[in-house]
Amino acid sequence: MTFSILLVGASGYIGGSTLSALVEKHPSWHVTVIVRNQNQASAIRNAFPAASISTIIGSLETSEILATEAVKASITLQLANGDHDTGTDALLAAIGSAARPASSKYYIHLSGAATVLDLALAPGLPPSRSWNDTSDLPEILTLPATQIHAATEQRIVSFASQHAENGVRTAIISPPAVVGVGTGPIKRGSAYHINMILQRKKPFVVGEGRNQFATAHVKDVADGIVALVEAAYGELEAESDISSGAVSAKADWNGNGYYFLTSGWKTPDKTTYVERVVSLLGERSVLLEDGVDHLTVEESASLHPYGPIIFGASLEVQGQRIKERLGFKSSFSHWEDSLREEIDVELARQARGEKLGTGFGRD
Repeated sequence: MTFSILLVGASGYIGGSTLSALVEKHPSWHVTVIVRNQNQASAIRNAFPAASISTIIGSLETSEILATEAVKASITLQLANGDHDTGTDALLAAIGSAARPASSKYYIHLSGAATVLDLALAPGLPPSRSWNDTSDLPEILTLPATQIHAATEQRIVSFASQHAENGVRTAIISPPAVVGVGTGPIKRGSAYHINMILQRKKPFVVGEGRNQFATAHVKDVADGIVALVEAAYGELEAESDISSGAVSAKADWNGNGYYFLTSGWKTPDKTTYVERVVSLLGERSVLLEDGVDHLTVEESASLHPYGPIIFGASLEVQGQRIKERLGFKSSFSHWEDSLREEIDVELARQARGEKLGTGFGRD
């Protein structure tokens, strides 16, 4: 038996990379993607001509379209703006209305590890603590709603608890800063710190430059999401086989369905990171002014509205759950695996005269 998958965010950096990974591993699975316009729809169809993909024009603002497609789907992936309340609530309501004990509905939501970010920590300092998605989960799910992403995450978990008996299964994917060049057909990602160093023509850190913000390669994030989709698909297959009896869940869902997705490396402090960027740029004959500027919080904010976080914040997380439950393994072992390719992408962007946006995330 086949089951349909709905993917919202296929035109994005992580969503597009996930679609690419999903199509590569399971070309016969049917995926419906919601995109904003015909140009995006054409780009996706042209990128995957042999895949079983349907495109629907809509967005997180088109609640009726979201609801219609979510009711049809067995597995829904919300990989667009994780803090978009209207779109998220429309998807959840539709899934809740359509789920039945013998016909489960799965919802996988892309959030971010900034949920546990210590906003009181001065930019430029190392992390105040490490967070584990297994041992620290009760604390994570009861953080103040003022924390980034926290209110949405808690609403999803509460919804899942209310509808679990009817077959609703939810998972929250919470990666740290996502790095590397994406494999989707539209957005490939951006490296703000590298880009801004090139614009300023001089390297910089914020404050003392001892901050460390955990990172994960976009391929690992996409592969981790696909691993969860595969787990859901397997459970649906077992559920549809009457002779199989009770379905044994391979993944954790609902109240335990929270996953930090990390790569197999430890991210360095920003001073070390910047020194390596300068070295790799030098290898490419890109010369910068000598020395490293130590910016104030206000100066970093003048470079980007979220500059104090992007350039100066610290975060350390451990993605234990997906390794233990699904045997997930990172494809990367060193943070420089992403750095070299990002530098080349940003140099090409600069040569084209392109400017980055001012959103909190990656273009």
